[in-house]
Amino acid sequence: MQEQWTRWEPIAGLTKKYDIISCHDDYKTGFTIVLCEENDFKKQLHVNWKRSVDAYKKVEERLTIAIIDDLNERYGVGFHCNWSFFKIINSEYFKELSKLSGGLIDCTPGYIHFVVFFFFFLLNVITNYEPEVTIVNLPYTREG
Repeated sequence: MQEQWTRWEPIAGLTKKYDIISCHDDYKTGFTIVLCEENDFKKQLHVNWKRSVDAYKKVEERLTIAIIDDLNERYGVGFHCNWSFFKIINSEYFKELSKLSGGLIDCTPGYIHFVVFFFFFLLNVITNYEPEVTIVNLPYTREG
């Protein structure tokens, strides 16, 4: 069965595209991605999986040409250009993890493959729960 990409809207009212500020993984705070609106660093989005995640992978865009071509063919040119957040059903990445784990990952139901598209790369996240998502508006200063 072929992968199925669907638009994921973590919370209502998001802008179309986001840039990444940071990505951090530790046992105290979990796995966190800090993003900002494409044209405004002070309008941030914090995506946090508090119990961390089972796997994540950053892939440079130049290494995803086949993925982008497939998305353009199946969903229309620019499908990924107008939105940052996706979920994948029947994920090839999940299948790869299943092989690596000897099927162990298959024993836990409800795994979700999240993808966040940025300008130069995409970030894949595999876990079995939804993250907490918070909008953070930093105060404006004279400098910016």
